Amino acid sequence: MRDANADDRCNALATGGSLTTFESGGNLYCVRTFTSDGTFQWKGANAQLVDFVLVGGGGGGNVGGGGSGGVIQAFLTINANTSWDVDVGQGGLGHDKGHNGENSSVFGLVAGGGAGGGPQMSDGVNCPNNNSTAGATITLNIGCGGGGGGSTRGNPSKGGLGGLPDGKNGGDSQSGNNGSGAYAGGGGGAGSAGGTGVDPNFLIVDRAGFGGAAVATTVTASPLTVASGGNGMDSYGLTDTTYYGSGGNGFGKNDRDGKNGIVIVRYAVDITAPTVSSVSIPSAGSYAAGDTLSFTVNTSEAVTVTGTPQIALTIGSTTRQATYASGTGTSALVFSYTVQASE
Repeated sequence: MRDANADDRCNALATGGSLTTFESGGNLYCVRTFTSDGTFQWKGANAQLVDFVLVGGGGGGNVGGGGSGGVIQAFLTINANTSWDVDVGQGGLGHDKGHNGENSSVFGLVAGGGAGGGPQMSDGVNCPNNNSTAGATITLNIGCGGGGGGSTRGNPSKGGLGGLPDGKNGGDSQSGNNGSGAYAGGGGGAGSAGGTGVDPNFLIVDRAGFGGAAVATTVTASPLTVASGGNGMDSYGLTDTTYYGSGGNGFGKNDRDGKNGIVIVRYAVDITAPTVSSVSIPSAGSYAAGDTLSFTVNTSEAVTVTGTPQIALTIGSTTRQATYASGTGTSALVFSYTVQASE
């Protein structure tokens, strides 16, 4: 069952983007998704671990498909009362030529935008950016994809180079290849003329290359697929890509503009109730009226005390109450009781 107070718990700690939540392993995960520029503000405690993913905008397609945006998944520790600008890269246009996508950034890291696909008889664009990852622990880092080469008609064109690290090259129209094939963070597919089954002079318009495959990130409750290379002109057999940060397709396909990037920030809230692990009581003996007895309740984790809680004591056959004295913010709560004259 979903925690009815989930949104309130998450909003008490941070703001920015659109909020979704899910529970796993005794934690409530707060997922803040940015599909446009914004600000992430942390209002919680110091030394909070957050994990996040950022995807650059995809390159626009022309004849060759556009390259995918770069992808970074990482985690770092943040401190209270701090805010960060979030920039979400827009996809490149794919009309007069394949334009490069824009970079996405957060926490000082930058995921490069994908390269544009090549026009008629032109090479695909090299990916212009390298991912910047200083200051965080990186779990996934794939550079932007190169643009696919344009149509040949006897003039072979090359796919653009992928960005560092591990960005995939766009497809060469000479061979009509599939961009970066099954690799994640793909380059754009080549334009038509040069696909499988054409004659060696590359004069027949046939199947163009398909864009490189996408990559899945696990920051969200269900894996989110991002950053595939766009298909080349007149390619057949694959559906148009719709993922964030994917390159645009070539002529003859829908979605020639590159897809916008995305930035997602996730943090966890512990919703497992603490338990009492032990209770320390005063030593056995005689106590006079006015003596103060201290009882320490040890819990499984640090707790925050609100109000004035009490614990019940049995003295003889009478129930008395020991009142909270100290320990909030720790796992050792002290309760005290003053011995009465009649006891």
